[in-house]
Amino acid sequence: MGPLGVTELANATALPKTTVHRLLKTFEAHHWVEFNRDKKYQLSWGVLPMAKSFLTSLDVRAIAQPYMVAIRDQLQQSVNLFLAQGDYRICIERVAADKPLRNDIKIGTVYPIFKGAAGKIFGAYLGGFKDADMSASESSQIRHDGYVVTRGNRVPDAASIAVPIFSFGNKLEAVMTISGPIGDYTEERVKEYLSVMVVLGQTISKQMGATL
Repeated sequence: MGPLGVTELANATALPKTTVHRLLKTFEAHHWVEFNRDKKYQLSWGVLPMAKSFLTSLDVRAIAQPYMVAIRDQLQQSVNLFLAQGDYRICIERVAADKPLRNDIKIGTVYPIFKGAAGKIFGAYLGGFKDADMSASESSQIRHDGYVVTRGNRVPDAASIAVPIFSFGNKLEAVMTISGPIGDYTEERVKEYLSVMVVLGQTISKQMGATL
């Protein structure tokens, strides 16, 4: 797909033009897109590190995807896989359940790295994010527990559980989450979901070369 104008992008994404324009200005500031002489937006050099991270994520995607399908079918929750890129996190794989949510996640969606359940995992294990609303004690507790549960953190009517995925050298490679309507995340169901997700994270991590 070649360069596109604001109106074309708004039509393609079904987003308001004001929202598209605001996003483009953010992307332009990060050199992800640039405004060309034809007054259209095109990809810029800033996407190259992101593309490199995407390519290096192919192994974790290939390993995780069959498990994600199985977990979606078992728990009836959407399953998402995130990769860190600078101060942001990117959804690199998603297996959706039939439970649509407002502001639902899509493959390729970029979020501030410290937002949501996945962001808390990244913040706890990678650290150094000055905007992260997380104390040292919470960060330590997350590393001890090996998971995060949030309700209404990013989307008011949604809840999520996140677990880390490690690779060789026990390096944080990615974060996997399940998400769904907040009503699904009762205390009893959270225990059920956690019993599956924690084991899943460990299983994928071992296949990625981690020694847990």
